[in-house]
Amino acid sequence: MDTQSIPYLVIGFNQLNALPSDVTAIDGKKLRDHDLATLTRFENLEYLDLSGCENITDHGIENLASLSSLKVLKLSACEKVTDIGLRHLVRISTLEKIDLSFCNLISAEGIRHLAQLPSLRYLNLNWCYHINDTALMTLSHCNTLETLFLWSCEDITDKGIASISQLPQLLELELPEFAHITDNGLILLAGNSPYLQKLRIANLVITDSGLKELANLKTLKKLILSHCKNITLEGVDYLRKALPSCEIAIDNIGVDIKEE
Repeated sequence: MDTQSIPYLVIGFNQLNALPSDVTAIDGKKLRDHDLATLTRFENLEYLDLSGCENITDHGIENLASLSSLKVLKLSACEKVTDIGLRHLVRISTLEKIDLSFCNLISAEGIRHLAQLPSLRYLNLNWCYHINDTALMTLSHCNTLETLFLWSCEDITDKGIASISQLPQLLELELPEFAHITDNGLILLAGNSPYLQKLRIANLVITDSGLKELANLKTLKKLILSHCKNITLEGVDYLRKALPSCEIAIDNIGVDIKEE
């Protein structure tokens, strides 16, 4: 989608049906499965936001499979969508960005389908509670992936981090809070993700030992540390000196540190 394009906001079937067939971007609200069947006439559609359309199911997602120009698909809080629906998305080879945040029924099987997309660069899995190490192992085969969000995927461990650290194009990663990720996970990430530029770490039991390993991420531009109680001033200062070009934002870590 042209970055200057503004999506048409449509609420319900009547507004959707009234759109001209040459639109490239749609922000749909209160749409249902049968409404999505009409999307086939939008041959140039590149951007589709269905966030919050809680009545959409796998049958509706199947109707999207013919959108051969689609690049961006947002399904945030479409809570009835399952792995079966994601299987249909494999037919849209142009997909580059997918938002599945709050889609709590998807699991490793659905991720296996998405990993087959040849152009996928961005994947938001925030608050997808069934995403685990197996899902990340499958996702590690997606060689085009650049951005991955994993907030609240608490079943992920160091084993899952080992898998995604192998992603050759990974630029931005937001780790899940309260997951069983330790210093070993950071060591694996620091040793295998040479292009990582942005990293978010919150509510993990990491220590200064793991934090210092991030000094190996020479391309890191921004690090967010939040509620990591075992991190100290020494660890933060060490990393700031090792990566002077990296912006380190901190909040409620082990000591009271004032931002510079």
